[in-house]
Amino acid sequence: VLLTPRGKSVPSGENLSWKEVKKMFSKAESFLTQLQRFNVKDASAAAVRIVEEQYLAMPAMQPDARDSAVMEGVKVWLANIVQMFHIYEVIKPKQAMLNQKTKEWEHTTAKIADLSGRVHQLESRLTELMGSFQDATEEKNAAIGALDELTASCNIAGKLASSLAASRSNPVLVAKERYERQAECLHGDALLASAFSSYAGLMDAAGRT
Repeated sequence: VLLTPRGKSVPSGENLSWKEVKKMFSKAESFLTQLQRFNVKDASAAAVRIVEEQYLAMPAMQPDARDSAVMEGVKVWLANIVQMFHIYEVIKPKQAMLNQKTKEWEHTTAKIADLSGRVHQLESRLTELMGSFQDATEEKNAAIGALDELTASCNIAGKLASSLAASRSNPVLVAKERYERQAECLHGDALLASAFSSYAGLMDAAGRT
C-alpha cells in the first residue's frame, strides 16, 4: 500500500491478498531495492493515512521481542516513513515558498546585473562625451582667438583705408610723380656731376677730408 506512487489509486483491503504479498516477498532483492529507493516525497497521502490508521494500529505491528530482525526492521521503516511524511507535509509549503523566493531573488539579481551593465555602458559613454566636449571647447576657444586676431587686422585695414580716403593726395600717385621727375632729370644730373669731376680733377684724401 505504501509503495503506491503519488497520483495512483491505493488498493483497498479487498484487492489485497496474501498471494500478492508472498509474490512481492519472493523477490527479496527487488523488494529491498524498492524500500531503499523509496522517496517520501513520492508517497501518496491516502496510502500513508491507510498505513497509519489501519496497519500501524494493529497489535501485530507493535514492538515485540519475539520479532525477527526482518520484521523489526519493517516495523521501524514503516513508522519512520510515516513520521517523515508528516514532516515533509509541513516542510513542503515552506519549500515551495523558498523556491518561489529563490526564483524571485534570481530574477531580481539578473535585473540588477542588467542595470549594472547598462550603468557601466552609460558611464563609458559619458566619459567619451566629456572628452569630446573638452576637445570641442578647445577648438571653440582657438576659433574665438583666430576671430579676434582677424577682427583686429580688419580694424587696422579699415583705419588705413579710412585714412587714405580722407587724405587729399594719394601717396602712391605722389611717389610715382616724384619718381618720374627724378627720372627726367637723371641724364642732366649725371652730366653735371661728370663736368664737375672733370673740372675739379682728382680729389685726393686730403681734399676729401
